Amino acid sequence: MPDMDDPIVDENGQKIEEVGVDKLSYKSMLMGNSPYVYLPEKLEEFVRHDGDVVTKLVEGISSITFSDRLHKFIERKMARTIIVKHLGRKIGFNALHNKMTTLWRPRQPIQLMVLVGGPWVIFGQ
Repeated sequence: MPDMDDPIVDENGQKIEEVGVDKLSYKSMLMGNSPYVYLPEKLEEFVRHDGDVVTKLVEGISSITFSDRLHKFIERKMARTIIVKHLGRKIGFNALHNKMTTLWRPRQPIQLMVLVGGPWVIFGQ
């Protein structure tokens, strides 16, 4: 049985071709020289004002409310975000990155991120 965590094996257990990505050292990845990490040149700063985040307890349950200004900032930052659910199948991080790069051919580097600790509810889905 093929190792589904192997970065050069796809979801069918077939070896896939690397898309011209050289293996980087751990140090290079930490220093931001990785093709898997996109660090924009200029990060937009958000200055939090009083009332942007309101937390309270409602019947013993925490409630967090964001202001419209904060909602718009989050929407702008997440406008080009796609969440992929694997439906119980395993795929290596590099295999997923290679597959997405091959299929979508993005103009800018893409950033992959692993979310743990779910299940997560995104916009009530």
